[in-house]
Amino acid sequence: MLHRIFLAINIPESFKEEMLAVRNTLPEIPCAWTSKENLHFTLVFLGNTSDKELEEVLLLAKKVGERHKKFSIPLSRIQYGSSRNVPRMIWATGHMPKELLALQKDLERTFSASTILYFTPEKRPYSLHLTLARLNGFELQTMEQDELPIIDEEISWEIPVNSFEVMESKLKRGGAEYSVIKSIPLKT
Repeated sequence: MLHRIFLAINIPESFKEEMLAVRNTLPEIPCAWTSKENLHFTLVFLGNTSDKELEEVLLLAKKVGERHKKFSIPLSRIQYGSSRNVPRMIWATGHMPKELLALQKDLERTFSASTILYFTPEKRPYSLHLTLARLNGFELQTMEQDELPIIDEEISWEIPVNSFEVMESKLKRGGAEYSVIKSIPLKT
């Protein structure tokens, strides 16, 4: 059986309501807001993975988790992503903690070295962002560039990271549905 697998840092419940409340402070824009169950930072996307490959992912992820300490992620802005010229999303962004980049790179290196997995790291550099909403491209195309509201808000969120998760994504009619396969604790 194939599983659509990715590794992510899920947002603690205590922060989700605050993140969703930001909707009320932003200008009205045609978009689909991320549900609170789906708020996460993607670390690595593996894609279609067999049962045997998933066993390897779980084993390797546990080993990586044992090499990294708990840390936090500071988020300081809400803005368009991935580009202001052609925005497709609304992101919460901030300064990249060295611990996050080290964890993400370790996962990429570890999965790339596996003789069981067929993993190729992303060519784009890893960027720190939390997708809060996906913009409606069709409605945006009908807007003039100067009609697009400015979204550039300061925030002060500090997200504690005590674990990362091996996640499965199931594509449904209403959008992707994510479930945790295994939570991988970080060292204290």
